[in-house]
Amino acid sequence: MGSISLIIPAYNVENFIEQAIKSAFLPQVNEILVIDDKYPDNAIYKVSKIVPPQHIKIKILNHPDNKNHGAAASRNLGIKHASSKYIAFLDGDDIFYQNRFTDQIKFLAKNSKFDGCYGSIDFFLDDNSLANQVNAHTTGIKEDITSEQLFETLLTGKLGHFHLNSLLVKKQVLQVTPLMRTDLEISQDMEWITRLAYHLQLKNLPLNGFIASRRVHIENRISNQEKRIIYSPIAAKYRMDYFKDLPLSSNQKKLLSDSYFSAQANLWNYKEQEITIFNKIKWVITNWKQYHQLISLEQIASWLKYILINS
Repeated sequence: MGSISLIIPAYNVENFIEQAIKSAFLPQVNEILVIDDKYPDNAIYKVSKIVPPQHIKIKILNHPDNKNHGAAASRNLGIKHASSKYIAFLDGDDIFYQNRFTDQIKFLAKNSKFDGCYGSIDFFLDDNSLANQVNAHTTGIKEDITSEQLFETLLTGKLGHFHLNSLLVKKQVLQVTPLMRTDLEISQDMEWITRLAYHLQLKNLPLNGFIASRRVHIENRISNQEKRIIYSPIAAKYRMDYFKDLPLSSNQKKLLSDSYFSAQANLWNYKEQEITIFNKIKWVITNWKQYHQLISLEQIASWLKYILINS
């Protein structure tokens, strides 16, 4: 019998949702929660016509006001309604491979100290004509790091990051962990994953092979990179606000604040001439005052040097 509640937000996925759901017809899954985020298409009608295997129930959930609230709020709703021991996620235009939960379920059954697992995913082009228009890549942590190393690894980004499609986590730990922020248009999943990495014991599994695949199509290839540049500093600031009063090592403080500055610097470089050197320096001073417990004088000097050289 399955022990996984799978959460799938449904928004503008009419052409893909059926394949996504059917890819999750796996023995470890016992319920699929599809959250209707009120896009005016026939996706939910298609979901209602899918006949799942006998061991799986498909449930369609709506937000209390029957309006659109975004992917983060939809996933939060799914978490609240999940009834299984474990929770997993799948975007409505992506797919699972048959080995999605094989290693992760076995590992968690034998290693009770861990709260969840994550792995690596690849991608596929919905239309081959996009081959020269996208910069798609596989997603996963490139080394076998410990759960204690994950938080710092995500802050540096040097070993990559993992996708929400590859996460399997115990429901009980999500009941005492803050849910996703609903005020970010993009990067809300990575902001949440970073917080999970701080609070939970998460294992990188499997180390070899992909367990899911991300679809690259015309609707999700345009402007996502631009949005990520714009919203990354906002997500980084949320992290600063969240962690500023939590116990952190000196290295974690440095990595956290440096990642904030790096995101802001990327935005400055993207906007080029729109931001004056005066405003950049003002940003540094303002944030030092606000986050003095996280930012050292050495970092301030380094940031100001960067601004002077690159302005």
